[in-house]
Parts: sequence; structure tokens; C-alpha cells
Amino acid sequence: MHPATATGVIAGFVAALFPLLRDFVSQELQQSPAALLGDAWTTMLGHHDFYTALRRECEVAWSSVAIPVRLKPYFDKMACEDCGSALLQPAIDNDAPNATLDDRTHTVVCMACDLKTSSMLLLENVLLGELGLYDPTHGGEPPVIECSQCSHGTYVVAEAVCFFCEYRPKYFECAVCQQPLGLDDQDNGGLCGYHSNVMDND
Repeated sequence: MHPATATGVIAGFVAALFPLLRDFVSQELQQSPAALLGDAWTTMLGHHDFYTALRRECEVAWSSVAIPVRLKPYFDKMACEDCGSALLQPAIDNDAPNATLDDRTHTVVCMACDLKTSSMLLLENVLLGELGLYDPTHGGEPPVIECSQCSHGTYVVAEAVCFFCEYRPKYFECAVCQQPLGLDDQDNGGLCGYHSNVMDND
């Protein structure tokens, strides 16, 4: 068969399926998985153990990287943009050995296909995808925008908070006309751009 699904996704699926198949054969069919499946069982066992070991290796590698609490659920959903594998590790950059997740030089490497990409860029894409895509051609507003404080695309509009740096705006509507205020208006002291200009020119 020639599946359209990326090979990295299939590898993870097979590894996740292994315990279910083992329990079904032994508990429901009352048979030995090794006896029933023969060489296929040996192959699956080897793949499962190998994949599980790599996942554990990834978890250990990320344990020293500070992941913001609000981003942790989305971090756990990161996958390689090329092959779809969840086997991602923080890459070792000799030019920036002390780079943190906050640094754009911090990269992640896929253990399945060796693709390297920006850790934050990948995480921002996951966050945007999980919170819902939008269509700007039909007047749609992005659910996630760039935070004015940390400059990451992690400010969630619906919750009015940045999932990376926890920044929350102070003003939500203009004190004069009650016009909704965005992140760009926060330096106007509670006024919209128009009324801020009016005050400055008086």
C-alpha cells in the first residue's frame, strides 16, 4: 500500500497500537501474540521498543528547557513539518550553545528525518493551528497575534493573554469613545489612536 500519511506519523501510530494489539490478542483471543503473529510480532516488538526509547530520549533532552505552562499542551503536539514524526529534540548549536526557547536561534531537530527548524516558529504554528485557522479574505481575525512584549506569535486574542510571557493588556476600550483597544493602543493611556492624537494636539 502507498499511504499518503507521512512516514513519521505512521511510525508513531504503529508504536501506539502495539500495546492495544498485545492486550487484544492475549486477553480477547486468549492466545500468545508471538505464536499468533510470528515474525510480524518480532518486528513490531523491535519497532515499539526502539520508538519508545527514542521518545524517552527526547523527553530527557527537553527536560532542561523551560516550557511556559500555557504552551505545554501545545508543545506536546509538536511534530516534524516534513515527515510528521513526534521524535523531536532540541538541536545542539555550537554557535549558540546557551540559546533558550525564547531565542530565535533555538532550533529543534527531527530524529526521524533530520529536519531542523526554529523551535518557537514550530510552536507558534502548532498554537495557531490548534486555536483555529482564519480566512482574512472574509474579514476573519487571527486568533493568535504577535505579543507586543516578547514579540512571539503567542498572544491569544480570545483570552487576552500571551501564552509565552503571560503579558496582559491594561486597557480594553477607549475612555472617550469606548472603541475596543488592541495591543498597539496600550501606550496611549487608555485612549484609541484618534483620541490620543487629539489629546496630543490640544
